[in-house]
Parts: sequence; structure tokens; C-alpha cells
Amino acid sequence: MLQQELAWHDQLENSVGALCSRLSGDSASIRGATGGRLHIVVHTLATVASSAGISLYIMPRLGAVALAFVPLILLATYKSGKIIENRHVKEKSSSDEASRIAFQAVSNIRTVASLCSERTFVSKYCSALVQSH
Repeated sequence: MLQQELAWHDQLENSVGALCSRLSGDSASIRGATGGRLHIVVHTLATVASSAGISLYIMPRLGAVALAFVPLILLATYKSGKIIENRHVKEKSSSDEASRIAFQAVSNIRTVASLCSERTFVSKYCSALVQSH
């Protein structure tokens, strides 16, 4: 963000409120990508490998049947993750819009109060959040 041209900061989607909201969300995403997700992937692979080994050792036929469904379960889990990821993208964009509206109202509070526009900004803020909800 610091190395962008000045015109980039003048764009509506790159206002101060939107950039602050994006920075706070991006730091949480980076932390989640490096720590939590890696742990979940390793844990899942270890669980699948150990359960497959134990089931094949104890009851080979039943273990083979269960092992045949592992690709289907992995595919369903992958699709579910993609759906959730797309939902998070939509929620993030509407949250950025709501943050931008709130920042405008707070940074220009004297103008908003003198024009009695508080309800207008509250309704704009709520309508921006309704999209993701």
C-alpha cells in the first residue's frame, strides 16, 4: 500500500477506512493461513492414514469399503471449503463498504450532525451489511 501511486489512494475503494479494514483482515488471514490451516491439514492427513491402517488391519473387507469412499469425502470437503471461502469474500466486500460508510460518517461528524443526516448514514451502513447477511 505504501508503494502505490497517489492516484491509487484517491480511488473510492481505497479510502482510509477501507484500507484500515483491509489491513486488519489481511493480518488475520495471514496468521490463519500459516498456523491454523497447516495444523488442520497435517492433523487430517494423519487421522486418515492412521484410521485407514487400523481399519485394514482389524477388518480388511470393511476397511477396503471405507477406504473406497475416502476420495468422495475429500472431494466433498474441498467443495465445502470453496463454498465457505466464496461466502467469506462476499462478506468481506460488504464489510469493507460498511467500514467505508462508517469512517465517512465519523470523520465528518460535524457535517453529518449539522445536516441531521445520522439516520441516513445508519441506514446506508445497515443496507451495506444486509448484503452479506
